[in-house]
Amino acid sequence: MLSTSEATRGRPDALGDVPGTPDLALTRSVILYWDRQVIGASQPHVDDIGVGLVLEGRYAASTSVLDLGSTRLRELDLSRELAVLGWVRSETLAHVLDLLAAQQGAPDLISRPDQRVGPYCFGLGLRVLAGLGFSAATRPAFLRIGFRDLRRDFDPDGRRGIRVDLGEQGIASFELDVDDLTLRIRLDRARDASLLETALNRSFPGLTVRRAGMLQRASTVLYEARVPLPRSVNETRELMRTLRAGLIRLVARFEPARYEELARSLEIFGHRDTLLRFHPATTASAVMLEPVVTVEPSLTVH
Repeated sequence: MLSTSEATRGRPDALGDVPGTPDLALTRSVILYWDRQVIGASQPHVDDIGVGLVLEGRYAASTSVLDLGSTRLRELDLSRELAVLGWVRSETLAHVLDLLAAQQGAPDLISRPDQRVGPYCFGLGLRVLAGLGFSAATRPAFLRIGFRDLRRDFDPDGRRGIRVDLGEQGIASFELDVDDLTLRIRLDRARDASLLETALNRSFPGLTVRRAGMLQRASTVLYEARVPLPRSVNETRELMRTLRAGLIRLVARFEPARYEELARSLEIFGHRDTLLRFHPATTASAVMLEPVVTVEPSLTVH
């Protein structure tokens, strides 16, 4: 039997460095991504769900990805972190590219995605998540989807989250950090921040709201509240119900006219609850997609 040294003597490359990045073409893959992977000046969007379809992925160091929630294009660096949720068929990718190409003549392609592209891609994202289920890896996506529903119910035009007008006390903007599990509240043009602090603790009795400090602009105060760690889709929905109830209390106190309009709208149409689609009794029918959209779920983390 040859020793290790004898066996490798004729193969000078046998003990060479192990490459850190696999030679893997990511085109057609559906991935999880984080803000820290974004290359360039592209800013996060409130409709992002952190699940993207790789449109062009021959080189992991610069990959073109379409977020399946906002349908905004992102250039990502996937060479250090990579979580592949599944793969779509070539026909599916071609269909998405056709939808994007069909709106090339429309103004502001990226910031105003075509109405056909949005539902189609969002449905694709739901299909992937339904196949994988709830886990520590997919939790951020489920949280983003839930908070996306809240924003669309309360403030569909909000670009920085959900805004509540406090009158002379300023404007509060609510955002959910799904990685740190923190509800962040920015108070602009604050005159008496203590008033908001009292109102926040009364409106969200299950959360502890604390002042986190001042931002670069002296007129902006930041508050934070840690939210419970959801361990299932149902617990995520319960968290969204808690946040929804708190926001309703704030709107009712500071914007009574808006509250009446909101209450009337919710009474007629009900509140959005996309996460209900992942309930076992509804999943089969709620995430059905066109035959061309076939996804092979398989969580692979690098």
